[in-house]
Amino acid sequence: MRTAIISIKPEYVEKIFSGEKKFEYRKNYINASRFIIYETAPTSAVVGMFNTSVTKATPDSIWRYTSHSAGISKEAFFEYFNGEKKAFAYRICSIFKFPKPIPLEYFGLKRPPQSFCYLKG
Repeated sequence: MRTAIISIKPEYVEKIFSGEKKFEYRKNYINASRFIIYETAPTSAVVGMFNTSVTKATPDSIWRYTSHSAGISKEAFFEYFNGEKKAFAYRICSIFKFPKPIPLEYFGLKRPPQSFCYLKG
């Protein structure tokens, strides 16, 4: 099972843990079945993880399929995918919130991933 650390803004992390956001959207394919959540500033730490499966389609199709649990507005979704021909929707399954934030150094990283990075081993 390949694992990636992904950077997510605090407002979306909150919606993931509340169950409002059941999909994480990306412009690029991430070849992993487990995502570790790095919450960006001000938290700046790893806060949880989830298992995932991916759907690839046009942004219009992805929105029609996932909008009921998007956790973001239609406007924000289409602004993010503006000009893109493909979109990736990563389903959030088996979410686990760590009891306390974990520093990146624990995972052997010196700086946060720009979007994502794969974990070794």
